[in-house]
Amino acid sequence: VMLADRARVHRALAASTASANQAERVADFAVGIFDVGGRRLDSPDSIKARDLLTRGVARAHELAAQPATEAQMLDLIGRIRMQIGDYDGARPLLQEALDIRRRELGEEHADVATSLLHLATLTSEEGHRSADALPLLNRALAIRRQLFGDADPLTTDALYQLASEMHMAGRYKEARPLFNDWMRLVRD
Repeated sequence: VMLADRARVHRALAASTASANQAERVADFAVGIFDVGGRRLDSPDSIKARDLLTRGVARAHELAAQPATEAQMLDLIGRIRMQIGDYDGARPLLQEALDIRRRELGEEHADVATSLLHLATLTSEEGHRSADALPLLNRALAIRRQLFGDADPLTTDALYQLASEMHMAGRYKEARPLFNDWMRLVRD
């Protein structure tokens, strides 16, 4: 009975991890639609895109009875705003998504780690000191390691992001072992 329960838990965890990875890939795809090769959207069409995103926020708030879905939509819209260079519009959405996820899912949830990573990316994109992103990245990596282990692709992505930000912050001695760990993991 214990072996059967253990196998069922492992299957459920694998399915949950696969679903989380798939949801993240879908969100990455949606954000990628707004990628214009590093340039900001300053054409008249970008105004329409911003209007569309504003309507999206209103629709996301209509999902307040489903807080996990509301947070996912706010996070997605925040990432799209970040992608088009609207950092002032992105920050409150990403922060609200993180707040909802912490309240509804707890501090040790994969979606909380995802929100922390997105806020760290925004902090870096805004041109703040890289050191400002480090506490967010450290926490996100700790959550991912605890939940999924070092070999998980999203964990290795978080490790690389942390190492890169440490390097950008001039903390080379601390960044080197993280880069070495990352290289070991991606080679295996």
